[in-house]
Amino acid sequence: MPLTTLMKDIVINILDEVLKKENLKNINGNGRDDVIAYVLNRVQPRYVTSERGLLYGILESKYHVQQRVDILFLIYEAIYQILNRRESNNAIMETITPDKNSYLPHIVG
Repeated sequence: MPLTTLMKDIVINILDEVLKKENLKNINGNGRDDVIAYVLNRVQPRYVTSERGLLYGILESKYHVQQRVDILFLIYEAIYQILNRRESNNAIMETITPDKNSYLPHIVG
């Protein structure tokens, strides 16, 4: 069995539960990947190299409540950050977009 990161699977499972529960349709493909990357960059990595280690890690993660709470907190923090970032970018782009009659000055130098 190749080297596998256990935390990625745990984060993805918890994120899927949160997205179902909160009914967030704004978090789709890229937003979902952003949330996963945000959380994985802030949790301690756990790698396994055997099937036995994988099973042990999955069982251990089900019984560590504090780890699950930490991941949930990070997921909600990531969703908040990403939704605010996307809204602010859209507002900025709407204010920057020129209308049909505006001209941009030429820079000569």
